Amino acid sequence: MKICFLTHNVDSKNGGGRFSLEFIQHLQASELAPEIVLLTTAASGYQGEQPILCPNKIKLFLSLPKLRKIFKQCDIAHAFDGWPYGVVAALAHFGLKNKLIITAVGTGSLQPLHNWRAPVLRWAYRQANTLVAISSYTAREIKQQVSKVDIKIVPLGINFEYFASMEHKYLSSVLKLDLTKNYQLYILSVGRLKPRKGYDVSLRVFARLAADYPDLRYVIIGSGLGGDYHRRLQQLAVELRIADEVIFKENVSDDELAAWYRQAELFLLLPQNVNYDVEGFGLVFLEAAAFGLPVIGASNSGAEDAIWDGQNGFLVKPDDVSAVTARAEEILDNRTLRQKFSANSLIFAKKMSWEHTISEYVELYKTLL
Repeated sequence: MKICFLTHNVDSKNGGGRFSLEFIQHLQASELAPEIVLLTTAASGYQGEQPILCPNKIKLFLSLPKLRKIFKQCDIAHAFDGWPYGVVAALAHFGLKNKLIITAVGTGSLQPLHNWRAPVLRWAYRQANTLVAISSYTAREIKQQVSKVDIKIVPLGINFEYFASMEHKYLSSVLKLDLTKNYQLYILSVGRLKPRKGYDVSLRVFARLAADYPDLRYVIIGSGLGGDYHRRLQQLAVELRIADEVIFKENVSDDELAAWYRQAELFLLLPQNVNYDVEGFGLVFLEAAAFGLPVIGASNSGAEDAIWDGQNGFLVKPDDVSAVTARAEEILDNRTLRQKFSANSLIFAKKMSWEHTISEYVELYKTLL
């Protein structure tokens, strides 16, 4: 079997790239072991990738004849996200006898359905032999805008064994970072500094918590320091009088990130719908769970499939500061609950493995041919 993938990049340093990279790597290691043709926009140094998907949308669409020639040599064309790759794949695939799959990921699968691109994206979704969504939230939002379309939900997975292997490494990083001395009690968030991550809301939550927990700190790890949103968050922290208790960090190594995860009291991230720029899933919730952290995330977001609500953490309305604060206090104050959530996080993370995700796609590929 030969499968052609279309995606922006396979760079492990960003969420979308990490998803694409790990998907392809685990698929190649599966029983199917297909021949892969990988087309990307941004070169990531991955062996065999062809960075020919021009970032300029006009030039990208002009490349359709070239893409069509590549598709003819493959059994399946598989595009990650609706816009632009799902649309481009549908156009290049039109009239061919092989199969087309579109995996709806996040913003690119939803935002165009609310502007002038909507008719084109609806058409592309209907052209796919199979439309997959990475979360029930993404599927639900698509169905509200696209009638008569079937969507298969296949949540993302993580490499639990990798995170388990980090356990024996984190102690050296703890000593290196002096976490035990300087950050004895802290809440952790991980993710690029952008409005859809909801950091402005979580800062307001932390401000309320800090009033009752004077030793508590809030650590935010993610790229984007120095940008407009980061400056807005810094100003908000000053206004809330918590600037000295909030720590922003970026360019953190895997070993250091493991230490930050492992020592935190709980993981907090409140994805927001910002003009349909959304969090399609939220792999960081599973990463936190793999380190045994209790988690708090936002309902009506991709986090719904990345959190075992009531068992390893809580789902709360994304802008309800009082409710989020109450749930965080519940975890911080109740050691028994925290231990229960910690144990269940490990169970949940192990269940949400890449092996499970890929096995569903392998069966899907088989049924198409």
